[in-house]
This record gives sequence, structure tokens and C-alpha cells, in this order.
Amino acid sequence: MQWLSEKEYWARGDILDFRYRVCGIWLRHRAEIISLEPNQSFTDLMLKGIYRSFRHTHEFKFSGGRTCVTDTVEFTFGLGKTVDRLIGLPTLRRTFEKRHRLLKGWAAQWTD
Repeated sequence: MQWLSEKEYWARGDILDFRYRVCGIWLRHRAEIISLEPNQSFTDLMLKGIYRSFRHTHEFKFSGGRTCVTDTVEFTFGLGKTVDRLIGLPTLRRTFEKRHRLLKGWAAQWTD
């Protein structure tokens, strides 16, 4: 993933531009932060990208000195449930598994 717009802190209404690779192909994604609860959650809604609709909620729960990150994604390519299930779900699962591994490794650096 490569950020095309960077800010140290995000706020409701901010636009996020980034690109990411799927099967070696770079895809662009633009989203707007539509809700933000500092240190708890935020939701972004895709404005431009390969999906007809894509809503991503990020939740953060702190417990016992640890942070649990939960991602909830609602999406459709707009080509029917079969395409979403056979192409979208496996692709998103791989993407978020990688994201969570990277987040865990990044967080481990800060605990030492």
C-alpha cells in the first residue's frame, strides 16, 4: 500500500487517497472519513475505486495493555452476490490478514 495523501491526524470529512496492489496491479482508492470517535473508531466511505460501494469501520478496544483492532467492511462490486462472494471476499480476507500481520509487527516494536 502507498499513501498518496498523508496527515498526522485525521478528522471527520478528511479525504484519504492511497493505492494498493492486487495480483501485481496497482489500484487507487479515495475515501472520506464519515465518522470518528477518537481512540475508539472511525469509518471511511469509498468515493472512487474498483467497488460500487465500500464502507470500512475500524474499531479499537484497549484491554490489559493491549489493543484489539477490528475491521468491518461492507462492500459490493455491483456485479452480483456471486462475484462479491467468489472474488471480493477472498481478496479482502488476504488483504486484511496481511494488514493485521503488519499492524501486529509494528505494534510489537513499540512495546519493547
